[in-house]
Amino acid sequence: MVAAIQESTARARGCQSVVPVMTLTFASALWGGAAIIAVLVGVYLFRSRSQPRVVGSLLLWVEQHRPSEGGQWRQRPQVPLLLALEILIVLLVALAAASPRGVAPGQGLPLLVILDDSYSMRAGGADSPREQAIRAVEREMAAHAGYQVRLILAGSRPEFLGETCRAVAQLRQFWPHWKCGSPQGDLDLAIALARETRDHSARLLVVTDREPAVPPTDGRLQWWAFGRPRANLAFINGGRTMFGLKDRFFFEVANLSSQPVRVEGTIDNGRERHFTLEIAAADTRREVFDLDVPSAPVRVRLPTDDLPIDDELILLPPQQRLVTTAVTLGPGLLRDLTERAMAATGLVRAATAGATTTTDLVVRAAAETPPSPGQWVWEFLPVAGAEPFLGPFALDRANPLVEGLSLDGVVWSSPASGSVPGVPVVLLANTPLVTEERLAQGARRFRMRYDPARSTLHQSPNWPILFWNLVRWRQTFLPGPAHPNLRLGMDVRLQAPAGRSEVQVTAPDGRMVTLHAVGETAVFQPPAPGLYAVRCGGETFAFAVNCLTREESDLRRAATGHWGDWMQSEAFRQESVDLSWVFLLPAALLLGVHLFLISLAAGGRIRR
Repeated sequence: MVAAIQESTARARGCQSVVPVMTLTFASALWGGAAIIAVLVGVYLFRSRSQPRVVGSLLLWVEQHRPSEGGQWRQRPQVPLLLALEILIVLLVALAAASPRGVAPGQGLPLLVILDDSYSMRAGGADSPREQAIRAVEREMAAHAGYQVRLILAGSRPEFLGETCRAVAQLRQFWPHWKCGSPQGDLDLAIALARETRDHSARLLVVTDREPAVPPTDGRLQWWAFGRPRANLAFINGGRTMFGLKDRFFFEVANLSSQPVRVEGTIDNGRERHFTLEIAAADTRREVFDLDVPSAPVRVRLPTDDLPIDDELILLPPQQRLVTTAVTLGPGLLRDLTERAMAATGLVRAATAGATTTTDLVVRAAAETPPSPGQWVWEFLPVAGAEPFLGPFALDRANPLVEGLSLDGVVWSSPASGSVPGVPVVLLANTPLVTEERLAQGARRFRMRYDPARSTLHQSPNWPILFWNLVRWRQTFLPGPAHPNLRLGMDVRLQAPAGRSEVQVTAPDGRMVTLHAVGETAVFQPPAPGLYAVRCGGETFAFAVNCLTREESDLRRAATGHWGDWMQSEAFRQESVDLSWVFLLPAALLLGVHLFLISLAAGGRIRR
């Protein structure tokens, strides 16, 4: 236990105060001093106790005194002067043994406060760990005017929050940005970031709702936990898909408590209906439902509890992101093979006549015309002088086109020489068979040398796999989000239309964010659950974000307590001044007075 004697004067609504003048780093020494004082008082009490004596007469006694322990009249206790001096000397020596240290007023003390940004810190509303931590940090800063505080948000990716604060008023400007909306708080990574950022004299303070796995012992780190074990019901999984001609969804609810519960929730899909679940203690329940309105979003709600952020589940219908395609090859075997392979994917739709420039994917013969902005073109090159080959084939496995391909035993007929523009994807020895060329504004051109009359590639599963990879890859570059339903903490990749570099995202609270695309792609991490709207050019999309993290929703492991001691670090000894002399000097003076009085008593001039 660290004892501190503080002298503070509140100013500016309690935002500033005087630095503590003294801190006892070895306060247990005071218990030794108290024991010595108790023994000393006991010795004096037994020494001054009256002893009965039988005498012949009191006639010749110069003075008569009433015994101190009895009589008819109440008397004020008489404390001998030497006893008072001895008690005071022992007290001063005990304070000096407690190793008092002080910090000069105005001396800067760097403090890095690591804030747990996980959403479990919201549990409890006005009495949540977040609110308690805010009050505790403000009190700590108000008691130390020299603090230079820097905040670090410990979410999935730790980051600094704001600038250095030297007063509580500055600190309060950043509390609204501590939203506690992350599915996890990586405190270890945040502590590592704090240790690398400042020198070894900086103090580290972690505020969270869980106790540390290993209590800190290095003297630089303190760990403050403000959690309280609570029962909680939470969604931990959910999804929506087409099952035949029906649109279905499922969800899983976890009972994170030690008692069985009966849950009554609601489902809103155009019309509201109720459901009831009985879940055993520390168990989960999975339910599947058919939807009445397949095109509408689904909202499932649980009864409100101490952590409402995980009591709602929003599921949007699966997106039908079809790739607009056009096959402009001449009539023949190659055209038929290509059209059947692309139709088998189920991810394409034919472009309207005359709209080739706005088509997502064009399959054509070799041409000099470059692709339109954002357009992908697959070209079959002339195969004059083609020869059949069994390999060896080399594939660029880092390219999505060749995922799942196996060309063992495949006969591929192609010219044996000649160069092909682009980066090789499939090679025959040193001769490219398929290449990829990336152009400006998101356009790409693929070239393939293939003679179907003397090849067997189209007779193997590799042919539909190749075009599935092509169409699926192109689908991921369509404008908008790739997936409609996401978990909190996942990154959203938003594809911008060709020629545009900005994407607008509207959050559930109405706040609008403009993202700048890099390479036609903008990456965004939603800060909170809910329904988001995306506007890319003239198109509008939506995606839903849900809290589905069982570990973070489990509040049974929450705890309260303080771990670590800054006063035991070598850095504190370097930044503070030893104040033992403040007590040893007057103790020495009083000891001299004590010896002088004893010498007088020995001469009979003072009564003990």
